[in-house]
Amino acid sequence: TTLFRSTECGLATNYRGATHPSHPNYMAITGGVATAAASVTAPSIFSQVAASGQTWKVYEGAMPSNCLRKPAFPYKPGHNPGVSYTGLAAACKADDTNLSQLQRDISGHHLPAYAFIAPDQCHDMEIACTSKTSAITTGDTWLRTWVPRLLATPGYVTGHTAIFITWDEGDHGRGTSGENCLAAGNLSDSSCHVAALVLSPYVTAGLRSSVLLSHYSILQTTERLLGLRPFLGHAGDAGTTGMRTAFGF
Repeated sequence: TTLFRSTECGLATNYRGATHPSHPNYMAITGGVATAAASVTAPSIFSQVAASGQTWKVYEGAMPSNCLRKPAFPYKPGHNPGVSYTGLAAACKADDTNLSQLQRDISGHHLPAYAFIAPDQCHDMEIACTSKTSAITTGDTWLRTWVPRLLATPGYVTGHTAIFITWDEGDHGRGTSGENCLAAGNLSDSSCHVAALVLSPYVTAGLRSSVLLSHYSILQTTERLLGLRPFLGHAGDAGTTGMRTAFGF
């Protein structure tokens, strides 16, 4: 993305998705297992947060009603991990919501302890929904709209919020469905490589880390920041490196 200059955030240059296609990566970053199942009974960071007495919300671009499990273009339920965890039950109806709610929560200073934010298919840099702009430009514009609003929140300004921006999977070569992107033989597969940006007042300006990181790293890091244990799924693997040391927060 062209939104950020190197002096405004940290960049993970050796960051990997978990697999292909998109949906299992959303499950990996929230539950530690890259499952392709549309419904799972496994725990998630959402259930962890709730059990700890903290709050969570999912904010999905263009989702017309809360916790919607069917497509409504440009909303895609496969990009909404909250609807896949059956254990969330009624909480999904209340807390798996859309960007209109995100704006209300920003304006009212009611952001949760953990927020998962996803653009719709017209703004996620995958397709261009208009002939006047490219998919990348449209995605940049979406980020340019929402990220400054988050950076201006009291939680971020006072150093109590970290923002992670990444992509579900790499595009070059499209990869192989079910591929283990972190297997030793697949670490050079460019379709598994994605960018990951870390925004925090504690991150050294322009820092670039070449440490091998992944969606499991973000999950482990958010669990650490929120005081949650145990680390879920592959976030707890000995080979999974968190991001706090690499980015100094």
